Amino acid sequence: MDLDTFASDRNLSTILHQLQNNPVTQDITVILLTTTLSSKELEQFTKLGVRTAIAKPFDFITLASQVSAVLGWNR
Repeated sequence: MDLDTFASDRNLSTILHQLQNNPVTQDITVILLTTTLSSKELEQFTKLGVRTAIAKPFDFITLASQVSAVLGWNR
């Protein structure tokens, strides 16, 4: 699942809590695509189930391999 951090951090935190607390969605891999994210924010979101964050602008050529690596598809 891609959650763009264009929404406020508070809204994102609420969404992440809802995903983690729902048995149907708790195993969904969450990857943030963001323009800005401090290491403190990333740490906070990681505790809420975010697997990683990819900074915009990103390189479309390497984006697929980055996502594949996070999902463990390139083993």
